[in-house]
Amino acid sequence: MLCALGCSTLAIVFGAAAALWYRPDQRPSAGLTLQHLRPLHTTFAAAWIFLGGVTVVYFHLFSRFEQAPRAFMRRLEAQLILWAVAGVGIILSLWNGQFSGREYLGAHWSWSMLIYLGWILFAWNYFSVEGWSLRRKPVYIYMWHTAVLLFLIAFAEGHAWLLERIGGNPLRDIAVQWKSYGPLVGSFNLLVYGSMGYLACRMSGDDRPARSNAAFALLFLGLLNSFTNYGHHTYHLPQSHVIKWVSCIVSLAEAVLVVKYLHSVLACFRARSTHRTPPGIHLLVTFASIWSLVLVAVAVIISVPPVNTLIHGTHFVVGHAMGSMLGIDSMILWAVLLYLIHQFGPPDRPFTSRRAVAWAFGWINLAMFLLIGLLLAKGGIDGYLRFMGAVAPVPPRVLIYFPHALVILGSALALGILWVNVSWTWALLLPARRDRLATRRTE
Repeated sequence: MLCALGCSTLAIVFGAAAALWYRPDQRPSAGLTLQHLRPLHTTFAAAWIFLGGVTVVYFHLFSRFEQAPRAFMRRLEAQLILWAVAGVGIILSLWNGQFSGREYLGAHWSWSMLIYLGWILFAWNYFSVEGWSLRRKPVYIYMWHTAVLLFLIAFAEGHAWLLERIGGNPLRDIAVQWKSYGPLVGSFNLLVYGSMGYLACRMSGDDRPARSNAAFALLFLGLLNSFTNYGHHTYHLPQSHVIKWVSCIVSLAEAVLVVKYLHSVLACFRARSTHRTPPGIHLLVTFASIWSLVLVAVAVIISVPPVNTLIHGTHFVVGHAMGSMLGIDSMILWAVLLYLIHQFGPPDRPFTSRRAVAWAFGWINLAMFLLIGLLLAKGGIDGYLRFMGAVAPVPPRVLIYFPHALVILGSALALGILWVNVSWTWALLLPARRDRLATRRTE
């Protein structure tokens, strides 16, 4: 969990530095350009989601033990070391300008080898405890099974450009690259959806939300969408229109099911006595549900092929991606991690009271709503002007204020998330410090 919060902090820091590049008078020095900062930001944003999901999976695995086997612990330690070395290596290599040219795998491929080896150790630990059978298992186990294996396939495919047959053909390279990112995103989505189902079952003492038809339908559509949603990013390639419309319809169906799934989880919470619910979790799941509804509307726009032509490559897509990762995936992860924090010690922890969570995430959601609205508006205007071409009207003067608004709103969002990361890290470390002090006093 500490590694996940650390990656979230790095993503925020690099993202804030990247936003300053829209203000020429405030650009960061140290030889860093937007080309350096953007892959650093996206790499650690994805690492935050993956590590948050892995945290929940390991919490579940450890709950199956009275004492974890030594081999299990050694694999876990080796996994964390491999990923830590890879993280430092990615920062240093991108800082020094060693780019792969890929969209979300921007660092040198050698660091990907360490990530892959670490994931193999994670898969080994997972299946050594859960086994391969899915008979009579709740849906979150199905989701985690699928996510673990899907990552191994998608991450390898994402490096297919190293083969001359792929990398030497630009059209094939783009198609395979984006096709691999679909299952890669599907992998962390399934980790997050599974974590939400696990949380609902743990808090309510009822596994019906994890055995409902809606939950299994989300599993099926989430997996199907992993292999079809690449069509959103390849509309500009010479490919069949059937691929484009299948991608559109499946993605919209999954978005609707996410809303249904989250509402069933909220209904499960409301049906149970509230004294079991740590403060703030219900609020975070509610925020995730609201963002799901908002992003369904955005997905309708971004998924329709003719409309996608206008906004492809603009800030509209950036706003949609940021909204999905923060509004849905991150809100769910924050809810689950808040629950886990309360499992590691006494409930009187600083910074995790109902009031503190409400203020922090009220601020985050307000800043996020304004920032994403700004990105969607900027992308829509740019797409229209690009479509009009030479006969385009003069760009509205309001666009000259975009860099200033981006920095202000981005800073507000960054401060809110940094406060959560730092305070929750302290809340995690405080019980350990108390235990050490108690041991010394006893001695």
